[in-house]
Amino acid sequence: MKKKIISMLLIAVLLISSISYVQAHEYPASEDKYNNEILDYVENWVFDNYSEHYVLSDFSGHIVNIETNGDQIKALVPIVVFTTLRYDSVESLPYMEGIKDRLNVSSLEKALEETEMSKHELSALSKANPDLSEGKINELSSMLSSQYADAAECIGVATEMALDFIVKARIENNGIVDIKLYVDEAGTLNDAEKYIPKSSEALKSDGKADIDSFISRDELKNSPSSDKGYAAYNRINARDYALQYSSNANKYCNCGKLYGVDYSCWNNAQYPYTSSLCHNDCADFVSQAMHAGGIPIEPGVWDRFNDGNSGYGLYGGWTWTSVSALKEYMTAKGYWGESTFAACNAGNILLTSESHITMVTLNDTVTHRYTAHTTDRHNYQFYYDSTYEYYTIKTA
Repeated sequence: MKKKIISMLLIAVLLISSISYVQAHEYPASEDKYNNEILDYVENWVFDNYSEHYVLSDFSGHIVNIETNGDQIKALVPIVVFTTLRYDSVESLPYMEGIKDRLNVSSLEKALEETEMSKHELSALSKANPDLSEGKINELSSMLSSQYADAAECIGVATEMALDFIVKARIENNGIVDIKLYVDEAGTLNDAEKYIPKSSEALKSDGKADIDSFISRDELKNSPSSDKGYAAYNRINARDYALQYSSNANKYCNCGKLYGVDYSCWNNAQYPYTSSLCHNDCADFVSQAMHAGGIPIEPGVWDRFNDGNSGYGLYGGWTWTSVSALKEYMTAKGYWGESTFAACNAGNILLTSESHITMVTLNDTVTHRYTAHTTDRHNYQFYYDSTYEYYTIKTA
């Protein structure tokens, strides 16, 4: 009797599972009649919301999968688009105009050059801001020089930007209505509205506010002249490494659990793929990039697969490949200094959660972008989030 009851229960479970599968399933985008409608919506949204500051080109998007559940539909739509700033100089960027207004200088480039070449009391920044100490002027100059250089690289140049959109909508009369758009950030769905670049006036206000915030911070907390850091670190080399060995992938990882992994783009010659990580290699990738930027390997402590007993992080080791251990080690060594969204330029560090780390690869003052592994991403846009952690790699 018990066997009969168990058999009946199993049949019921299988029937329920079958019904659920009919109601919610995935199928190739090419078979979906809503394919074009979804793609057109996403493309129009991008052009409508980014064209104030950018000339957009070479837009590409595709649907990875579609899920339906009754009259509800959900689609994952990764896109890549190239952005060219609509400004002919760094000085004309709204954000930089705000900085110039706040610092009382007519040319940021000349002010930074003069500060670099002259003594503190002779620099344009010092003359225009006599209330700032020499240490704060030097700190400010270092941060602004990085921002200026990063933005200058983007003037007149088309740069790649990627986003993974999630489209949710309702099916009605053979069309889709009530469309809601999100961006996938490592499994977290963020309202796509948060990614829309700010208006020119808002960016100008941000420039002023960010300088006020930077000046009010504790002096030398993140200064290149502090007694810790690594003088030989080259953030551009680190950025270039990250860009070279990642991609906006359209394949599944070897275990089949994660979309967006392409091992052929990895640096397998120097850092061979290992199944123990599979796709969980965000810290491994950032460690590689920082080492390419000059941070030295410390045998047995920060040393790929040879640092299991380093004493750092939640598990007491694996400093190279564990996010918590890597963060603890780099801050303890004094290599990382706490930073801000505004000051986190290319070659520096962004943690979007306690378990995911990325390398910032672009800041043109309108948008910020990172490059990462786990889900392979190449110049993926991010926005200010108070839960994110920003670190500048110091060059003492």
